Amino acid sequence: MNEWDSLPNGKHIDQVLEDVRARPEVWGKAQSAVWTESGNAKLPNPLPDVHATERAAARKALLGNGPGYSLGPDTRAAWAACTALLTWDDCGYMLDMPTDALKVLAEYHPAAVLMLPANVAFSMKEKT
Repeated sequence: MNEWDSLPNGKHIDQVLEDVRARPEVWGKAQSAVWTESGNAKLPNPLPDVHATERAAARKALLGNGPGYSLGPDTRAAWAACTALLTWDDCGYMLDMPTDALKVLAEYHPAAVLMLPANVAFSMKEKT
C-alpha cells in the first residue's frame, strides 16, 4: 500500500509512476516538447503545500533514496504530474483529455500546465 492510495488521484499517481518507469524516453521527449513550446512562465509558483507525507512518498517512489539524484526530463515531467495530482483533486481526467483542449485549459488552471507533459506521454502510448 502506498501513502497516496487513499487520495482521490491515487490510482493516477500509480499510472504515472508505472508509465515513466516503462517509457522514460517518451516522457523526456514529451516534457521537452511541451515546456520548450510553452515555456515555464505559466508554472504555478509557489505550489500549495498539501499532502506532505504523500508528496514525500511519491517523490521517493519516483527518485529513490539517493542523496545525489538529479531530475532528468522524464522525471521532471512525472514529478510535475504527481505534484498536480497530489495538489488538485480534480485533475486526474487531464491525463486522458485531448492535448489541444488541455493546452486551452492551461490558460486557466495551474494543474493543466503541470499535467501537459504527462498528457502528451499518455497520448503516445499507442505510438510506442
